[in-house]
Amino acid sequence: MVHLRREGPTVLISSELNSDVIDACNPLRTVVILSASSLTLLALGAVSPSLPAIERAYTDVSDAALLARLVLRITALFMALSALLSGITVDKVERKPVMLVALVLHLVSGTAGI
Repeated sequence: MVHLRREGPTVLISSELNSDVIDACNPLRTVVILSASSLTLLALGAVSPSLPAIERAYTDVSDAALLARLVLRITALFMALSALLSGITVDKVERKPVMLVALVLHLVSGTAGI
């Protein structure tokens, strides 16, 4: 590795490309990562329009409005907790198996009501 000194920060030039840099340039990998990260937004976005219908369906239950709003909060809470657990799991196991298990769980839980 060669260190070049110019005015300002040190510029590092390497004759060998890091494999992470090569992997980051893969367009398919970029699409997969962006798609997986949008699943959390899709989950909340899919549930929020149905909150008034959930509230109307359970008008005979006391505090139906509160319980309907808790649907979003509980979903967000479990997303935060699962992000923490998956971060710990990724540190101990490789990324790919954790991502595949998470996608399968998301698929199964998303289609459970069908």
